[in-house]
Amino acid sequence: MGHVGEDPEGYANAKGIINPVNGQILFKGWGGELVYYTVEGKWLQKLPVPQVDEGTSLISFYPIDEQQIVGYFPNLVGEEKKTSVIFNTQGEDITIFPNEQEVTPFSIQMINVLKKHSDIDLFRILGIDGILHLESAEKEIGNMFMLGLNPFWRYKNDIFFKEEYNDTIYRIQDTQLIPDRVFDLGKYHWPYGDRYMKNKDKNIHISQVIESETILLFRFTTGLHSEDRKDYNGIYDKATGEVKINIIEKGIKYNIYNFLNFQPVAASPNG
Repeated sequence: MGHVGEDPEGYANAKGIINPVNGQILFKGWGGELVYYTVEGKWLQKLPVPQVDEGTSLISFYPIDEQQIVGYFPNLVGEEKKTSVIFNTQGEDITIFPNEQEVTPFSIQMINVLKKHSDIDLFRILGIDGILHLESAEKEIGNMFMLGLNPFWRYKNDIFFKEEYNDTIYRIQDTQLIPDRVFDLGKYHWPYGDRYMKNKDKNIHISQVIESETILLFRFTTGLHSEDRKDYNGIYDKATGEVKINIIEKGIKYNIYNFLNFQPVAASPNG
């Protein structure tokens, strides 16, 4: 299915997203572009990404329909004024969703992209595409961002969005973000305003959500900045409201193949 490369038909990352509306596959390209392929592997076109503001860039993308795509702006150091944008296949922005939460910005003293196997192993499946590690001159201030984890997902005919340090799941409806569900983390809630404070990392950091017809699987971390960090799978049963949690390295028991441990990375749009 195409190839990684900087030539006209190449893409930057082989982690494509299928658009169920037209059956095409969307890849992240180079230089602020997206690349579309057919499921048969035929290159179709490059799509420009809107340059909303100088100095900001979209990290993740998700197709809404044949003409519209939604993109995510991660708030890496506290200066991002937007969360996401809906744009068309001509690269024209349609709707910009503002970041309405506040956090004190910090200046980067050190930046490191962790991509070695030894580094990624520390974060297990959450770090499979690498981790962006940002440090401030202040010892207790910094940020860990999991590259490759998409805050958008499709379930049936709806697109959902959950940002880091925000416990609300939003449904994208036309040009609006509609609150749909909330993770009730109680005393383990990590406030958005404290998101860069390392001493708050005993709280829960949710980094990935996968949805099916029967469950909502969410992956989270405690001790994000410490040597005692622990990563978990959480499964919410939609029918019963029951939540089950286990350490992520133990995987999930899959009863079809002799209860083999496995780690789901995605679900089909129909769950």
